[in-house]
Amino acid sequence: MRLTHFISFACALGLGSLSAHSMTKQSMQQHSHQHLSKEVSMTLPFNIQQLHSHMWYVENTNLPYVSVCLSFKNAGNKSDPSNKSGIAQLMGAMIQEGCDGLSSQDFKELLLKKNIQLMVSVSNDHVTIGFRCLKDQVKDAIQIIQNMILKPNLHAKDFKRVSEQMKGSYMQAKHNENAVADDFFSDIVFKDHPYHLTTDMLLKSLDSLTIEDIKDFMEKSLCQDNLYVTGCGGLSKEDCQKIIDDMKIALPQKNQLASVKNVEFKSDGQIHFKEMDIPQSIILFYMEALDPTDPDFYILDLLNSIYGGAPFVSRLWFSVRENSGYAYNVGTRYQSMQQCCYIRGRTSVATDNVKKTISLIQNDAKKLIETPVENKELSYHQDLKTGQQSVALDSTIAITQYLMTCLLMGRSVDEVNQRNHKIKSITIHDVERIAKKILSKPITFFVVGRPH
Repeated sequence: MRLTHFISFACALGLGSLSAHSMTKQSMQQHSHQHLSKEVSMTLPFNIQQLHSHMWYVENTNLPYVSVCLSFKNAGNKSDPSNKSGIAQLMGAMIQEGCDGLSSQDFKELLLKKNIQLMVSVSNDHVTIGFRCLKDQVKDAIQIIQNMILKPNLHAKDFKRVSEQMKGSYMQAKHNENAVADDFFSDIVFKDHPYHLTTDMLLKSLDSLTIEDIKDFMEKSLCQDNLYVTGCGGLSKEDCQKIIDDMKIALPQKNQLASVKNVEFKSDGQIHFKEMDIPQSIILFYMEALDPTDPDFYILDLLNSIYGGAPFVSRLWFSVRENSGYAYNVGTRYQSMQQCCYIRGRTSVATDNVKKTISLIQNDAKKLIETPVENKELSYHQDLKTGQQSVALDSTIAITQYLMTCLLMGRSVDEVNQRNHKIKSITIHDVERIAKKILSKPITFFVVGRPH
């Protein structure tokens, strides 16, 4: 099951998406999008207001609309109770099936009528509800979200339908080589940790989950003390804060989520193999990385771009695709979750070329350790990374997503305005230092395909 995360960690920060099971099957309700005004360009620096420790807002009175992101920290998949894998995802799907007496169809028509673009997602770490609407409708949008949380219509008929839809997605994932590879990765890397979540685990528990399980999980996880909010748009910061605070006070005060320990990585350089009858073998690989709050994070971000993170221009792209012709695509991404951070790569090659490809991946890491990056290559990737942010932060939605990433990861409120300067100040010596720190550690590989 290939699903994506609501907060685009790749957007501007260079942070990767989460696991293959990081989101509910439902995504943004597109039906009201065409009725909203066209986005007005916003440029750096942004005037980011920290309204309180859990809420940041960017006000622009020239805009007729507002985007808001509400995340319940630590309420995601990792907090599924024992033997109830997938309850967070099922909850995320069900709260979109109507509320406050509205049926699923009536609920969708209400969103359409009020021009509210809604998004609900569940990651390994968090439950997120986001919306975009005209600024005159923000109060209505927040009231709808409050009703989704406190007055959901958890009807048996809708519950059965949604459960069957999710089961169908899980069954398809069992035959998808990329999903199988992600499950294989999870089995080994996250074994005995709450991040361990696979298709088989979801299928095994789905039939036993009940409406009462959803109610219980909502009461324990969607609360005042773990609610984080970011917003951007034409509503005044004072009005936005008041609307949010009025909604927040109606929620349970304290969450009842258990604390989760950090992942103890064991990147030992092994090559793990899982047999599957597919035309090409999937190769996943990973190495330990720095936390996003580390002072050297942007050096790591730039190093990853040079190594494998930048399509068409990375070292791996040239060695595995352009020069050898082993793969159509190859790349690495920085993956960040609350309890772990790592760099993960992926490619698909013919079975006969698996060993050669692994050698190229290892050799490119070794070259970055032993040979300093040249000024031309460094400057190119600095321009690439800084330009990506300008392109990525082109809407109120993108801005709220970026701010939420920074907020949840404990970064500075002004991070978005500081990022490009930090990247431009990176030197060849900095890249060499972090390459030795990160790439000198063993790279662990996971291969799914035919035996060779």
